[in-house]
This record gives sequence, C-alpha cells and structure tokens, in this order.
Amino acid sequence: MRLRGLLDPGGDLDPEPAVLVAGYAALLHRLTGENDLADDPTFAELTERVRRNPPDPHDPDPELATRYRRLLTAAIARPDTPISALPILDETERDTLLAWSEGPDPGMPDASVPQLVSEQVARTPDALAASDATRRLTYRELDLAAGRLAGRLRDAGVRAGDLVAVVLARSVDLVVAQLAILRAGATVVPLDPTNPPARLHQMLDQAEPKAVIASQDQRLPGTTACVLTPDAVGDDVLDTVPVHPDQLAYVTYTSGSTGAPKGVMLTHRSLASTVAWARRVLGLTPADRAGMTASPGFDVSVLDTFTALTAGASLHAPAGDLLTSPGDLQQWLTAERVTVTFLPTPLGETMLGLAWPGSSLRRLHTGGAVLHQHPVAGLPFDVLNLYGVTEVGVWSTAEPVEPGRDGVPSIGRPIDRAEVLVLDSRLEPVPAGVLGEVYLGGVGVARGYLGRPGMTADRFVPHPWRPGARLYRTGDRARWRPDGTLGFVGRTDHQVQSSGGVRVELGEIEAALTAHPAVGQAVAAQVDGRLVGYVASEFGVTAADLRDHLAERLPRYMVPADFVVLDRLPLTATGKIDRRSLPEPPKRATTAPYEPPRTDLERELVRIWQSVLGSDRVGIHDSFFDVGGNSTSLVQVYGHLVRIAAREVSLVELYEHPTIAAFAEHLTAGAPAAVAPAAAPARPDRAKLARLRRGRVEGAARD
Repeated sequence: MRLRGLLDPGGDLDPEPAVLVAGYAALLHRLTGENDLADDPTFAELTERVRRNPPDPHDPDPELATRYRRLLTAAIARPDTPISALPILDETERDTLLAWSEGPDPGMPDASVPQLVSEQVARTPDALAASDATRRLTYRELDLAAGRLAGRLRDAGVRAGDLVAVVLARSVDLVVAQLAILRAGATVVPLDPTNPPARLHQMLDQAEPKAVIASQDQRLPGTTACVLTPDAVGDDVLDTVPVHPDQLAYVTYTSGSTGAPKGVMLTHRSLASTVAWARRVLGLTPADRAGMTASPGFDVSVLDTFTALTAGASLHAPAGDLLTSPGDLQQWLTAERVTVTFLPTPLGETMLGLAWPGSSLRRLHTGGAVLHQHPVAGLPFDVLNLYGVTEVGVWSTAEPVEPGRDGVPSIGRPIDRAEVLVLDSRLEPVPAGVLGEVYLGGVGVARGYLGRPGMTADRFVPHPWRPGARLYRTGDRARWRPDGTLGFVGRTDHQVQSSGGVRVELGEIEAALTAHPAVGQAVAAQVDGRLVGYVASEFGVTAADLRDHLAERLPRYMVPADFVVLDRLPLTATGKIDRRSLPEPPKRATTAPYEPPRTDLERELVRIWQSVLGSDRVGIHDSFFDVGGNSTSLVQVYGHLVRIAAREVSLVELYEHPTIAAFAEHLTAGAPAAVAPAAAPARPDRAKLARLRRGRVEGAARD
C-alpha cells in the first residue's frame, strides 16, 4: 500500500492497512476538513469504519509524511483518543506559531488619552486642532470648548464612569463632545445621527446614558436622559478628571448576527494602547492633517480623533454626502491637503483605482472588509491594510500593502500588545497553511457587552493556557502564511453548503472574482440554495467571461450559478458592502432566445432539467450552467439520464454538451453535436483592462 511509504523504513510502525488509511483520513480531516468526521470519532471507531467501507486507493502527499507519522504513532498508542485530539504539531512548530501570534510591546503610555491631549494643548496651543465647513478651532480653543461642555455635563449630574451618548455628524462639534466626555471622566457612547429614530431609541434605551449630546434638530424619541447641545456651557471650565486604566472609555454599538445592536465596552487601557500604536505606525506629527472619514457611530471615529489629537495633528471633517461619491471625496481630500485618512475597505478599493494628481495624502489606512488586490504602482501614498473587531480595541493586525503585486494582500501581523491566534475546535493552534478560527487577545480586549452577560460569556472565552486572560472568539477564518502573516479567508457564518452538500467559503469566491481585471469589487452569496456572484464593473464584463475566469481558479462546485453585474455595490452608512441591499438575481439567465423542445427526447431532458433546477421553463439552447446549474446539480441530472438513455453516458459528455439541443443531438447521433452554440458576446481584452487600470495612475503622474 502506498501509504506505507510515508513511514520510516525499518521503523517500529507496521500497522494493518485499515489503520494506515484511518490515520491518513484523520490527518486530512485535521488539516483540510476533508472527510465527514463531524461526530469526532475515536481513532478506533474510525479504523472500524474503514474496515467496513474501504475507500478508493489514493496517492498520499509526501509532504505530509512527518505529520502522518506523528499522528499515527499517537493514534496507535492511544486508539481511544478522539480524532480532534491527535497531535499534528511538534514543539518547534508550536513555538513558531505562538511567536507569530504575539505583537511587539514597546511599553504602555504613562498617561491616559485625555491627559495626553491636555499635554498637547500645552505644547501647541495655537496650532489648528479641528475644522469643518463652517468652523475652525485651535488646540487652545478646543481645550476651552471641551472644558466648558465638561463643566455643563458635571452640572447635569454626570460623574466618572457614567455613560454619555453623542449623536452628532462628523464635525468640530463631534470632536469637542468626545473630548469633553472623556475630560469629565465619563464614557463616550458614539451614535450615528443618520440611524433611523427607532434604532437610535433602541440603543439609547439599552445604554441608559446619563446625558445625550446632540444637535437641536436631532430626533430622539423616547429618551429620558438630559439632552445637551454641543455648545452648552457650564458654570465652570472642568479640568481633566483622572481615570483608572480599567475604567470605561467608550461603548460602541455594533450589530450581531441577530441584527439587534449590542454595546461593546472598551476601557481606557484599550484606547490608550491602540492610540499609541496608531500614532507610531502612522508616523503622525503636528504637521499632519487627518481626515475624519469614519462613520461617527463607528469605533474608528473615536480612535482616529484621539490618535490625531494626542499627536498634535489637525482633524478635518467632510460633509456627510461626500462619502458616497469617491470622486467628490478625492477632490475634498486634495483640496483640504489631508495627509492621513482612514477609509472602509470597499470605499478604499474604489479610491485606489483613481488618479491622484496634486494630492498631499501620504498614508491611507483601510479595514473593515477584505482588501482583494494590491494597489497599482505609482500612487503617491502608502496603503496600510488593517484587521480587527470592535470587541478588541478596533485593530489587531496590520500590514503595509506593497503596490504592483499579484494576489490577495495579507492582513499582516499582530499590532503592539495584541495577541492573534488561529485555533481549531479544541482551542489548539493549527499548522501554518491550515484554516482555523481567529481568536484575539491582548491589552485591547473589551470588558464585554453592555448588559449582556450571557453573550459576553459566549464570545469572550478563557485563554486556554494563560490563567486569568481572555480571548475574543471572532468567528473569522484565517490561515498563517509561511512568512508569518495572516491570510483572511472569510466568516464562519459566510461558509455555506452547495446544493450537493459541499462546503463553500464565500470569501474564496469573492477573492477569485476580484482577480478579474474588469471587476472592481465582488460579493458572493447563497440565494435560494444557489451561489450568486455580484460584481461591480465599468468595463461591461459578462457572466460568461466571469464563469470562464472562475473555472480557471475554482472547483466547479464553487462557480456561482448566477452573476449580477452592477455599476457599484451598495454600501452601508459605515462604508461596508450592504449585503441586505443586493438585488435579487434574475430567476433565470440565458444566452439564447427561448425555444421549446421539439422531440420526445428533448421534452424528457427538459423535464429532468426543470425538476433538478426548480425552474418552470428551460429552453433547448439554454446552457445548463447559465440557468442555475452547477457540478453537483449536474450529477443529479446524470442520475436521471442513466435510467432513460439508450446507451451509457458519462458526466464528461454532459459537460461537453451543456444545452438540451446539443446533448439530445449527441445522444441520438453518437457524435459531437451538430447544433452550433450561440454566438458568444464580445468580451473585454483582459490585458487591456489591466493596462487601463494602471494608466489612470501613471497618466496622472505624468500630467
């Protein structure tokens, strides 16, 4: 048996064939998820299954020899061990993985974030601190305005640790309010004023803030808290109140899988740590001008505000509608001479395709979704790809993205004082290259969810080997790359099953789609049991072109049945792709006019197709894969055909003759189909598209 060749010649292991096969099956399951071992049998049980149902012979991968011997040795010694507990890592590999998991620790700041802002006021009192379309404040003026508002909060009964909601658009007022709340020792609860009133009420009702800072025209139905405007003035100018590092700094609301908002509680220790890292990695100085481009209800808004203020940089707020127009936003960034800004990944990907003549931008940091492509060479700024979750201080990994390279950028390495682990179901590290779930730890870990102890216990779990420490279970899937960077794959809740029960990771389909030069952005979804690919393209890409492109990169069962081509993908208020607003795919897509069956054989084939595809009309010139079919549903068609065909047929013949007319002609003639395929629509020249993309930037640089 070929598997025996993976063992050391003359070694102690000489197991029977069933044990050899069971060991290899267990190893593949641990490394790739192959084989249906969801019940986690013991090795002895798995061996008995192999004896009852021997699998087909296969060629083992010689690269797995070391892991195979390690696992098989342990399995033979302890046959009652569950498959998931068999060892596949040695100590050297484990130590390497744990070293990759730890971010550097240059030391925590000595002061809290509001104290650091006060120190900056003393250093540069007359420097610009914040501006919007109607107002500009120096650091001295910002300090005075925040002190007066903090005094008014104190007059309203706000004390250290109390929650204060902020319902303001991007503006100087927002900066004043956030600083005033921290200065009073209270906790910021940022809320986006564009939220529907019912949702604002839901979050305010759950948070029960002591006060709310909002504009005069903001609708706040049902709130019983004291409502202040950002220009409210107290009897005294309140000095910065000292805070403990474990005191809450802010509570950010985020939606969970149920759609109900949940408040994430972040401490001053978490905020100070991430601010210090961001200030260092962005290289912020008083000469920088930072864009306030994050949603005011987004945790990045709080982080970016205080990263800039503690560095002495100035904050610049755009009008809200600019974030929906990449061209207008780019003009604003250039006109305001913004040097550093954050953009949500979907918006950032669009902006990377623009030309940037005359821009002062030197650093664009992006995160919140998968960055599918490297930027083209010639951009005047660097790109920093970020990954993180609200529950662990906004960001946990970062990677400078090298321009002009192929492939999907990594999400990088752990940031300062962060821990990033990729674990299996038993909370054990998985080998490099193997998919696992991302668990995040370190200084940034949140206290939990406000008023939700059950949900907190479910998502914030004890560290498996550090007593007293906690990890946040993200639900994200990733793998370590050989260079010690992380490759993000997708959400565990975005893993779907094809109609044949095969597991499909939507993130992998999206990455393959965006590798097409005519595609700007892409989303994959499962609609009514069928995979659908949504793409944004300005080059007239066709479904046939996308299908051919994916067929070169993905298994057939991962190629979507339908494609929807849009000018742009819908975005949420925070700049992420709005999956709920994606249009329904067409009920059927075809490349040929409908023509009904003409013969008994064609009528029987149409009946089979319609039954398998769940369609009420299929024409004889429709391609099987254009009307919702895929490889797994084709197998179902094959099962029907073997019972009615006058001769033996193969799956290959079905693939080669994907229309009713062509396959019927093939069956009756026993020869290649005489029916000519429909004329293929003109497809864009892919090399030319790539040159066009590069030309936007290179042409602007020459101009």
